[in-house]
Amino acid sequence: MNKYGVAWPDGTSPATIELGAYRMRRDGHHTGLESWEHMYNAATELFTPRQYARHPWVTRRMKTFCTHPWQTWIGPGSTAKSTDAAVCALLHWLSAPDRTTFVVCSTTVTMLEKRIFGELIRFYSLIPGAPGAYRKSETAIVLGDENSKNGIFGVAVLKGTVREALGNMVGLHNTYVGLIIDEMQATRRAAVEAATNLSSSGREFVFLGMGNPESRLDPLGLYSEPDDGDWKKLDPDLIEDGWKTKYGWCEFFDGHKCPSVTDPHGFDKWPFLLTRKALKLTEGTYGLDSPQYWSQRRGFFPPEGLDRALFSEAFLIHACAFLDAQWASAPVPVAGLDPAFAANGDRCILKFGLAGSLRVGAGDDAAAHNGICFTDVVTIRLDASEAGSGLPLTYRMAAQIRGECTRRNVIPSCLAMDCTGAQSALADVLESEWGPGILRVQFGGKASDLPANPGTDETGREFYGNRVTELWHVLYRFARAGLIRGLSRDAARELCSRQLTEKLRPVTIEPKTLMKARTGYSPDIADASVVLTALVRERMGYDPDAGRAPMNKSFQKALDMSQVAEDSNSSYQYPVDFDCTEGSYDSECLL
Repeated sequence: MNKYGVAWPDGTSPATIELGAYRMRRDGHHTGLESWEHMYNAATELFTPRQYARHPWVTRRMKTFCTHPWQTWIGPGSTAKSTDAAVCALLHWLSAPDRTTFVVCSTTVTMLEKRIFGELIRFYSLIPGAPGAYRKSETAIVLGDENSKNGIFGVAVLKGTVREALGNMVGLHNTYVGLIIDEMQATRRAAVEAATNLSSSGREFVFLGMGNPESRLDPLGLYSEPDDGDWKKLDPDLIEDGWKTKYGWCEFFDGHKCPSVTDPHGFDKWPFLLTRKALKLTEGTYGLDSPQYWSQRRGFFPPEGLDRALFSEAFLIHACAFLDAQWASAPVPVAGLDPAFAANGDRCILKFGLAGSLRVGAGDDAAAHNGICFTDVVTIRLDASEAGSGLPLTYRMAAQIRGECTRRNVIPSCLAMDCTGAQSALADVLESEWGPGILRVQFGGKASDLPANPGTDETGREFYGNRVTELWHVLYRFARAGLIRGLSRDAARELCSRQLTEKLRPVTIEPKTLMKARTGYSPDIADASVVLTALVRERMGYDPDAGRAPMNKSFQKALDMSQVAEDSNSSYQYPVDFDCTEGSYDSECLL
């Protein structure tokens, strides 16, 4: 039997021929068809229309899957993304089951079984004599013994570390390797970054991330970002299929163009897809411009975040917080420290910045205002080999912190640190080894008696539920006034992830423990940035809403003395002026 230029053994099934031709085409051999056409033909041979309905988006998804090695799919709920991805993964593996490793991820084992891996098993069970065996206890379809790398492996990546979740599959070597991350918007970023290890482990690598878009700063948003970083150019009404990203391609499935919505008989043909009734119901419940409608029905990134958060990526973009800084005069190097001892599983973060007179606006509208430009961030790491040095932990931490600050010309009076609880002991050691003047910031307890908002007589204690909310809100006020520059994506992601409580007054943000349980990470970089902002406000007298107040006299004296005694041979010098590049999104402005 000859087909596609190949002599197939007599009795070879049409499905086997299509799968073999699919693999040949992907390996560079000419067959007369594209690889996605062979995949579609194989699905037609293996599954009846009742088992696997062929709506128009099936063709788009198979074509995208076979065309782009690195891709994301964004779209609304109830559009069979998981089903189509499962079919693509299964057929891809069946084309060379003895040389292929495919990993499919979701947030939890339960969601794996309900969504993509459950669909994989459903279609796998429909194929008589399919190679391999389903091992429920391992959430895997495996060809070979328990040590085999040939198979489709389901992995939950929400809990534990990524290393624990992916185990030996990180760095796994096979001829063909694939990775799909379902519910990517709710997945930890480190799980996606692990794909870089898999991408170099075989001759061919395929990555697909998919989900309902919620934020440009979560993993789905970051890996769907346009190649030039310009989100503003993307109009969902004008997008035909998708756009180029920094990694590959993003395919957009617009809920308004869903086959079951555009076809007059769509509901009868594909009752499992999104319906006009569902669109109307969500619109009536939440509103056409609500985040819920954008994410779950339109399938595009909402103008604002889904959560009731103090910050959103749209707000930060509008506030120019990601842009570089232009200075009207030489700024002052400052720093904020969130010790977050390792016993809590958090990082010890030292965040640096510059505070001074920013040039804001352009042309005739340009003016100078006191603001902040965040610069580099340092994670204070404790080398286990130093444990035998005889120095206690706090002294080793203090030495690293002092060294990093000195290298950047930050004096003790220009360092603020969170001294909540036992963390004050580190401040004591720092001052004894380095010098007095560190600003000790308490995250716990009640808010201060400082003004809370412009145009009112309310104090922080009257407006905020606690001190930590006040501190975060001060950073928000600087951003709202357009006086933040150099914000990194990691800091923005943490700022936008921490929610406000449902109680409107007093304003209160959720406890860090609840945020960590919900997101899987701690806002360490954000907290260090907030501490730095507290120093700029309380010591330097910067008020984003009322101009500059008198600088703390003792702080001014320490600053003047440090400038007189400044070492001209310092190895780390801050430039005085930066270009403000319009449209810059990811900016570490001094690196």
